[in-house]
Amino acid sequence: MPSPKNPGDQLLSECRLIVLDLETTGLHTNKDQVIAVGAVAINGGAIDLSDQFDLILRRPELDITETVLIHGIGTEALTQGHETEDALLFLLEWMNGDPVLAYHSAFDQKFLEKTLKTELGYTANHTWLDVADLLPAFFPNAPTGGKGLDHWLISLVLRSVQGITRLPMRLRPQN
Repeated sequence: MPSPKNPGDQLLSECRLIVLDLETTGLHTNKDQVIAVGAVAINGGAIDLSDQFDLILRRPELDITETVLIHGIGTEALTQGHETEDALLFLLEWMNGDPVLAYHSAFDQKFLEKTLKTELGYTANHTWLDVADLLPAFFPNAPTGGKGLDHWLISLVLRSVQGITRLPMRLRPQN
């Protein structure tokens, strides 16, 4: 298995970063379980849609009645999902030890680390970067109207659109 990389060993613009999101049976790491993993890589500062990971775990024994409306993963999908151990090994290989980005990363980090330890006995510490901490540092004056990711996305889209409309006509994107 690849060893976790130290992001200080290379320029951020040259790093492969993993944007990761987990679906779980609930919010409590002591009783709830991971049921799906979705991730995409950022290569050279750009989202690389050809480099992504998306697997539902085979966990038909889990009770999803309280969360199925949130994540949309039903009993049939959990019955047909990938074997948990195989999926986690595949995830670790795909991640290649690269640093992980997530919004409020503590949630995903705790669940993933618990699942890797329980299922594989894997305890290596990966580097996690919390987008909730990074966004205010990069955009200190952004009018988010709140702290949620949705508020940030709206603010950044508006900022982008406003920036485009300020460009000279010859430099604006064409439809």
